[in-house]
Amino acid sequence: MKIIIINTFSNGSTGNISKKIKKALEQNGDECWFFYGIGNSGERRIERIGSNISIHLHSLLSRLTGLQCCFSYFSTLCLIRKIKKIKPDIVHFHNIHGSYLNMATIFNFLAREKIPVVETLHDCWAFTGKCPHFSAVKCMKWKDKCGNCPQLSRYPASSFFDVTAHNIKKKDKLYKKINNFTVTAVSDWLANCARESILRDYNIKTIHNGIDLELFYPDFDVSIFEHYNIPRKKIVLGVASVWSERKGLVKFKEISSLLSDEFAVVIVGLNEDQIASLPKNMIGIKRTENIDDLRKIYSCASVFINTSLEETFGLVTAEALACGTPAIVFNSTACPEVLDSNSGIVLDNSSSESLLRAIYKIVENKTTYSKENCVNRIKNNFSSKKMLQGYLNLYSEILDRRY
Repeated sequence: MKIIIINTFSNGSTGNISKKIKKALEQNGDECWFFYGIGNSGERRIERIGSNISIHLHSLLSRLTGLQCCFSYFSTLCLIRKIKKIKPDIVHFHNIHGSYLNMATIFNFLAREKIPVVETLHDCWAFTGKCPHFSAVKCMKWKDKCGNCPQLSRYPASSFFDVTAHNIKKKDKLYKKINNFTVTAVSDWLANCARESILRDYNIKTIHNGIDLELFYPDFDVSIFEHYNIPRKKIVLGVASVWSERKGLVKFKEISSLLSDEFAVVIVGLNEDQIASLPKNMIGIKRTENIDDLRKIYSCASVFINTSLEETFGLVTAEALACGTPAIVFNSTACPEVLDSNSGIVLDNSSSESLLRAIYKIVENKTTYSKENCVNRIKNNFSSKKMLQGYLNLYSEILDRRY
């Protein structure tokens, strides 16, 4: 079979997932092409859509008008020419937003050609008027028709106009044109949201994100303490690719002043200004692309905390568990799905006092929250192998229905 994968980025979480699917297909004897909007890649059959100029122009026009995925017309036509040449059995979208694709142009083409479409939801953008996330502002307008958006200034930002009602209607019309349309979500929480949205009439299934257990596993190495100037204490760890307000950095600052001297709070993924703003009893580390270092940092921690209230899966939580470190999350969005009672604690209350009690509970109950229990939680439920098999099975099911 021939599969085309389309995503915003060539790297990062969604880009790496796309590459893993491509590799799994090729190992299975199938053919796969991966097209992306932003990034770099010199790999075979991984090609960019458009250019930096087209991305910046698209982004500017979107900001000025509020319209989503309505530009990059000529870049999208170039992509369509390549699709015509490949003649794929399925086109699989991951993230469509990101100012690199004209959604109407490509969906109308796929509808005319009767090519089956899979869209994987990594966030909520596919069924809202513009927002990838809505939980923090408690906005549920996407269930109806959007409008009066409370997040116009947040990504993808609109400087002047609120056209969210128009955007969601347009998405709804484009989805309905596809005869064979399947939606996957990276968590049950996200799938259930989709079932209450404009996507409710389509086949929706969960395929959880998967962790590569050859990259993430228990790897305690004392040299990592010296390398990053981490004190030899019990480590309370937080990790994010970008520490925006919704990720909850302030919560770590609060608990750092409450923990006893036997603990140190370590945060990975900060920028220089954020590191400079930390209190003296916190250690800040910039984002690292070194998987070996990240694995060792996860492995040296006593407890991992995900303070985010908006997670469509919780990848860093799963990575921490794969390295044998129990986790604490808030009972919000998809975070609780990653844990069970032997690998961490889900808090209904997001207060600093609740976090503090949970930290001490995990540290004092090492048998319950053991490395083995944490690793097995990921191995049995959220491995890359399981994720990839889920996508391969889905492709086969779609082609069986088609023929």
